[in-house]
Amino acid sequence: MLSLAVVLPLGCSSPQPVAGAIEQIDGGFQITVPVLWADPASGASGVEPALVWAGDDAATDFRIDLRDLEAKGAGAAWQAASATAAAVGSLYSGLDPRDVDVSFTVTGPIDGPSAGAALTVGVLAALRGDALLSGVTMTGAVSPDGTISRVGGVGLKLAAAKEAGYSTVLLPPGNATLMVSGTNETVSAVDAGSDLGLDVRHVSTIAEAYQQLTGMPLTPGADVPYVLPASVRDAGAQTARDLIANTAELVARVPADAAERPVLIAGLARAEELLAAGDAPSAYALAVEALLVAGRVNTARRYDSVIAAKGLDAARDLLIDEAKTAVAEASAALVEGSDIDGLGMEQVVLLPTALAWSAYARASLEGLASSVPGLDTREGILAGADVLSEARDSIALLQPDALEVVRAMPSRPLPSKDWAAEYLSGYTNFLARAGEANAAYIADVVFPSIPSASVGTDDVRSLKPVLDQSRMAREALSTATEEIPREIQDAAIAITDFVSTGMFIAATQEAGITGFNLVSDAPTITDASSVQASVDSLLGIIAGASSQAAARGLDAGYPVWSAEWGSAAFTELSQQDRLGAGAVLAFSELAYDVVALQMLLASSLDQRQAAAS
Repeated sequence: MLSLAVVLPLGCSSPQPVAGAIEQIDGGFQITVPVLWADPASGASGVEPALVWAGDDAATDFRIDLRDLEAKGAGAAWQAASATAAAVGSLYSGLDPRDVDVSFTVTGPIDGPSAGAALTVGVLAALRGDALLSGVTMTGAVSPDGTISRVGGVGLKLAAAKEAGYSTVLLPPGNATLMVSGTNETVSAVDAGSDLGLDVRHVSTIAEAYQQLTGMPLTPGADVPYVLPASVRDAGAQTARDLIANTAELVARVPADAAERPVLIAGLARAEELLAAGDAPSAYALAVEALLVAGRVNTARRYDSVIAAKGLDAARDLLIDEAKTAVAEASAALVEGSDIDGLGMEQVVLLPTALAWSAYARASLEGLASSVPGLDTREGILAGADVLSEARDSIALLQPDALEVVRAMPSRPLPSKDWAAEYLSGYTNFLARAGEANAAYIADVVFPSIPSASVGTDDVRSLKPVLDQSRMAREALSTATEEIPREIQDAAIAITDFVSTGMFIAATQEAGITGFNLVSDAPTITDASSVQASVDSLLGIIAGASSQAAARGLDAGYPVWSAEWGSAAFTELSQQDRLGAGAVLAFSELAYDVVALQMLLASSLDQRQAAAS
């Protein structure tokens, strides 16, 4: 099992540098991880030596047990950081999480999610038996896909690293600059570090951080690059062709005076051009974006007409009724999509991530049906109409496309339905516990930090009904192993909850709790190069993982196809000066693809599978 033990702070952390010492204890490895922390309110900062123990024992069952930690009064921020670190570290280890045992011990201050990246590296290093390099420390929040997000108090943390004798500090790309204390002047973090005699380096992903902290690669290089099978590429091209046709019908219904119409027509023309040139992923990406935009425009016009003819109350009632109907459609899509008739091992393991379209749509719709803040205004109703439109498009079109690609994959025989149910149940339980810790952080830290006067459709708090529904779906999951269709549905819910809550925390860290609403225009992004660097890093991880899978006789067709069109969305939309929209699509897809590939890799090492076969 995974147990998280913590001792409450008794004093300041030691000013002595932590060397990343590692020792073999109780069948596993214990490693000392130097974690930077800061309290901007008091001006205090330091380097906390956190002890991470991890072992790989097939006799254990993975679970994130926070009861001891909670009994000692540790806060939700620490719980979220440690649980996410355990989950991401276990995913990236390539091991079956049911066979992983991890514990943390901390005697001094840790400032929540900003410790996540360092703790994740600690989990991985302990599982692999790699020592940390002396003189290197870091700060950064970790997302479910392994990307590293910006944090606060960087100036204080750099000073603490210098005081404790460190020579190198790793920072997220989002912390490229920092504010000079007492002024509005910003300076380069690299220059600020240099002034202190520190070598400041930016790392985008856990793989990069691992290399810098241990001197060892997290994953071996791809000796033979994975090649997408013709059957999967053909299926992807067919979904692109069909989606372009379906979207064209929606675009034809967009009013001639709509500002979006020329852009939509140009986007579809570009998609058809790319498809004819053989670039199906880019064509599909543009078709997805055009589908979502056209659906939002048409739905908004319809609700504006209802408001004009019957008033706000009638429009709100109609919206809630339609959301309830769509909830039933999402539930039916989950049940239908969990049919494994004719599917092999890889297809069954990857099926839950393909069903994330319906799982997330259902949570969004249930949140909408519960009447989110702001539905008594035109703006709130139109924001809700956006949710309804995107969810229905996801259920009716994007979900079937994902399943078509999964079913096109080459796949070796399924060892047994019992093996598949047990394997997915293990993932459901461990990701659900991580999602629970994330939800506690959101409830206890994120939402209370927002002044109540600011609540509205343009506020992050308007996402609360969606997160509440995701939480209720997670809490309803069974910890016992069920029949395979139910386990596939449960795994889809747990994966969606883990990814969405983790990405939410990372996004609020990155954006400072601004620029979020129920469904909004994409965030404004001014630095395309940093986003591109993160996308490239994730694609490198996906390439390495898919190559490893192929070396083990496994096909990774679905997540690789998804990553191709997700990253193509950023490339194509950035050329249209729509960086935010492209980034949303890219990171949404890549996050699930990383989780899918780690699940696939672990399945090949599952000792239970060997026994079952």
